[in-house]
Amino acid sequence: MPPWPAPSREITVSTNPPAAIITQPEQPEALNNQQQLGTAATDRERRASAASSGHLSTLASVSVAQNRARTRQNVISSAIDNVTTANNSAFSAFLQQKQMQEDFELRQRRIEWEEARARREEELFELRRKEIRQEEQRNRLEEQRNMMFQLAMTGMMAYFGLKKDTDDDKKRPGNN
Repeated sequence: MPPWPAPSREITVSTNPPAAIITQPEQPEALNNQQQLGTAATDRERRASAASSGHLSTLASVSVAQNRARTRQNVISSAIDNVTTANNSAFSAFLQQKQMQEDFELRQRRIEWEEARARREEELFELRRKEIRQEEQRNRLEEQRNMMFQLAMTGMMAYFGLKKDTDDDKKRPGNN
């Protein structure tokens, strides 16, 4: 075990595959040198044990490499799944928003159509009332004309139907 404390490592994993980076905080120069010496010693020990174990160490290193590759592949595929899920949910939210917007616009158009229809019906009602009033006025004028015509006919008949003055008419006061 090394005489210095092990530095803390900060690991950040992102769901975005290109951004999946492992970061380490910067270490002081002296600590880096000690760590490099310590890792060099452990590397030598690993090489010695690997040389002694021969074929098994090669299989183990291949297995470790495969596990790392699988881990990277799992991270990438889970990131892709997360992005796909996020995209799907964002797209369904977008579709839902569009549907709601179209429904709102359709309701607005229906309201406008109903208001326009009500205005047209009101205008037609007013036109009918106006026509009825005009028809009543025509009828009154026609009646007045007929009455005037009858009065004129009665006057003409009275005028043409006068008799010659008789003695009785002369005796009446006011006829001189």
